[in-house]
Amino acid sequence: IIKDSSKLLPLRINASDRLLVIHPAVIDDVGEHKIRLYEYVKNKHDSTDFISMDIKPTEEQKTSIFNAVDNYSHVIFALYYHAYKSDDSSMLKQIEILEGILEKNPNTIVILLKEPFYPLGVPKKASTVLATYGKKPALLQAAVDIIFGAIKSEGSVPINIGLESSVLLRNNL
Repeated sequence: IIKDSSKLLPLRINASDRLLVIHPAVIDDVGEHKIRLYEYVKNKHDSTDFISMDIKPTEEQKTSIFNAVDNYSHVIFALYYHAYKSDDSSMLKQIEILEGILEKNPNTIVILLKEPFYPLGVPKKASTVLATYGKKPALLQAAVDIIFGAIKSEGSVPINIGLESSVLLRNNL
């Protein structure tokens, strides 16, 4: 857990509460094109839906996501980028969607699907942020177990990554 200032974790929800998992379509670390994060959340909470988006989401995907978010008590948003380059706007497009989601639903849990050293641009409004250090199935399952309180997060980020400074970096791109 990098940040949980709104104390969303462990997730306290009723069976009737609806969850939405938003995940970019990426091939996982075992070479499969599966959305394991959604599957693991669905195993914990039956009333869970899923929206996939491209690594560089389209305007249609953005509109679809914004229209859907109001129908859910909580959102789990997976943020992924395979490489960071100053001319790569894929992460910025994902961040743009995340910012809109946070405006509509503050009960949003952000999962960084890479190293926690890349919170570049994670909006300050993101009150709950986890890092998985990758996309391996065991890492995703552990993130879901932490979200639902099945296990306790005991690790810490080995350096101060300063989420507050991420806005400065993003604005300089």
